[in-house]
Amino acid sequence: MLLCFFCIQENTELLYVDGKEAEIKLIFDAFIGVELTEGEHEIEMLYSPWHVYLAGILSLLGMSIFGVICISEGKNITRWNL
Repeated sequence: MLLCFFCIQENTELLYVDGKEAEIKLIFDAFIGVELTEGEHEIEMLYSPWHVYLAGILSLLGMSIFGVICISEGKNITRWNL
């Protein structure tokens, strides 16, 4: 029996069946699936795409640069005494 997941394969998935890592099958050159025996199974799928971590790092870097610019520009502002 083949269980099909309608998510696109990105080579970042780990699939566990009953606590053991299972071999992921490619279905229609896009989706993923796993061979199962009859009966009940506990299935766990872990997904960790690299671009999510890259986006987080770039966001932190951008916020840090913005903070440095705000602090350096804040020192150069003169207050108007009206």
